Amino acid sequence: MSPSTSTDTHFQLCFLSAVKHVVDQLSINLGSSDEVLEQFPFISEYLARIEELDPGRLTEWERGVATHLPVRALRHSLGLDGEAVTLLFAIGLIEEDPRFGFLIECAQPLSSQQHRPSLGLLTSWWRDAEVPVREHVRILLDRGLIQIMNADAPRLQWVFQTPPAVWDALRGEMPPQPAPWLAFTPARDLPSREELVIPDTLRHAVETIPALIESGDVRALVVRGPQHNGRRTIVRGIARTLGRGVLELRGPIRPDDERWPLVTAWPRSRTQSRSSSSISAWATPASCRRSTASTARSPWSSAARAPSPAAPSKAR
Repeated sequence: MSPSTSTDTHFQLCFLSAVKHVVDQLSINLGSSDEVLEQFPFISEYLARIEELDPGRLTEWERGVATHLPVRALRHSLGLDGEAVTLLFAIGLIEEDPRFGFLIECAQPLSSQQHRPSLGLLTSWWRDAEVPVREHVRILLDRGLIQIMNADAPRLQWVFQTPPAVWDALRGEMPPQPAPWLAFTPARDLPSREELVIPDTLRHAVETIPALIESGDVRALVVRGPQHNGRRTIVRGIARTLGRGVLELRGPIRPDDERWPLVTAWPRSRTQSRSSSSISAWATPASCRRSTASTARSPWSSAARAPSPAAPSKAR
């Protein structure tokens, strides 16, 4: 099975697990699965897929796949349990099929014309869960995997969505510009260390850094200097040596910036190999005269293989 096929199959298994959970809850609320199919005929398509793929064998299926699976990398690096992942996919049902919007609207009549699940609805769907929904939601929020769309509403009426860039990464997709302020360059498109035109003294330092990063002794790299002096080119050259892509943040980003959770989450679903892990880099204002890079492995840069990464350091 090719990596792309494995990634798609794994994504579908996770998605179908969420669909099955939602259908089971609706069957309880409406009295039977036949009633669910009567009101939402499109669900029959998913029941056929569930019968075909059997998402209940997800764990067993994963054991037989050595290639990188974005959702698995995300789950391992963040320590998420299966219910948290299913909850994440339930929140994102509408991202794959807009017909779920009507189903969700009908399931929460007090939230008219709301096509995304509220905390109240999720709580009712996971009322028997060992870990309370609020705890899983808090973890998903803290990790940047979901966002509150109406934070000014009462808590049970909070409505959630998964940032498009995160959802694309879960699907194994890596666009050049995941967000307006974010750019990704794969390792193959970066300059090699030999192409860098730098003094010998600096070259020695550049050649030393990759080993320090690989050993874990260095978690953040700061390259100082005036604008347009090649700071980012040096960072890119180091990333290429490590076989990593570069995730570039268009700053400035404040320590309390709401984009930080997304910055740390987006790489997390992307790595499981050196060739696909990333270095997150961003340029600070000209007055600071420096370029900063997080060198921690972060499973978000591509769909391949690598050791389970740690969260990126927020160097400033």
